[in-house]
Amino acid sequence: MLAKSARFTQRFEDHIGRLSREMTIKRVAELNYLSWDQVCRMEKCYMRRLLEQHPPSQSLRTIGIDEISVRKGHTYAIVVADLDQRRPIWLGGQGRTEQDMQLFFDTMGLDRCKTIELAVMDMWKPFRKVTLSRAPQCPNLSMTSFTL
Repeated sequence: MLAKSARFTQRFEDHIGRLSREMTIKRVAELNYLSWDQVCRMEKCYMRRLLEQHPPSQSLRTIGIDEISVRKGHTYAIVVADLDQRRPIWLGGQGRTEQDMQLFFDTMGLDRCKTIELAVMDMWKPFRKVTLSRAPQCPNLSMTSFTL
């Protein structure tokens, strides 16, 4: 079966997505003789399919927040993961600004945001600021990196 892009099979796109969880996009591209852009697109499609197949639970306890490079240069999207379930639950934004981070909390809704007890993120100020304002019951902000 072809993937939505109709350029590769779904099975190959899933393979690339799984590899991208373990290594950099650049390395996956080199190993599979693909361009960086092709791997990046396949990885995003893979993550979106995971989200469609396994919608997030109604409560969130521990989240991880980071950004990914969408294009070469300084174009980013934000990835938020449910660290208890060890999977991404949101990918979005047009950058890594406060407005982009607020999109996540808007999508999750007030009730789900109230269940967050711990947020793990890097030292990026917009992530910290928005998380503290939109999930004030979450006094436990951990400034570190995480891996799914």
